[in-house]
Amino acid sequence: MAIDVYEKKDITKSPKKKVHKKGEIWKDDDGIWKFIWDYGNVCGFLTKKDAEAGLEKLSGQAKSKT
Repeated sequence: MAIDVYEKKDITKSPKKKVHKKGEIWKDDDGIWKFIWDYGNVCGFLTKKDAEAGLEKLSGQAKSKT
């Protein structure tokens, strides 16, 4: 019978994907620094410093150069 050869499958939980909040800066698997802004838009930068500056500018907290 087919039931005699039945083996249990090794089942493991898949890892949960990290959910990022609006304004939180993180580095993705490709080395790009990103943050989520309005309406779920994702902004990406090559350096963390640039990402921080971009987030400041979008949030209206950047200092004016005038």
